[in-house]
Amino acid sequence: MCNRLFRSKSKQYIREGKEPPYRLREVMNVWSFVGDGKVYWGYDWQGVKNLMRK
Repeated sequence: MCNRLFRSKSKQYIREGKEPPYRLREVMNVWSFVGDGKVYWGYDWQGVKNLMRK
């Protein structure tokens, strides 16, 4: 998804006659990327212990 956005922004800048971006960070903010599976398990501690065990 990030590379798709980078390529589309690059093409857009080239069409407008601007210098295309060199790195992905010039197009997107790294801190606003989607998380890696963080979830909220709630307050049911017995259920949380069962989910966290190996």
